[in-house]
Amino acid sequence: MLYEAIIETIVPLGPEPMQKHFEEIETDDPIEYVKTHCKFPIMEIDENRFGEKVITCGDGSGYVTRYIFSE
Repeated sequence: MLYEAIIETIVPLGPEPMQKHFEEIETDDPIEYVKTHCKFPIMEIDENRFGEKVITCGDGSGYVTRYIFSE
């Protein structure tokens, strides 16, 4: 399945604390995709009010990467 994904990266104390970019991602399983592409472990899996899958990864010290998958 092809998804449009927003990928948000939060870097504490960086020059730009939050960065966003968009990607088209083809995967059958967004969770497995994030497990293999994010350098941090998954912290939370949720769904937003629009029905999009939201997967948040982080190191527990402020570094966070959030994937928002939209069909």
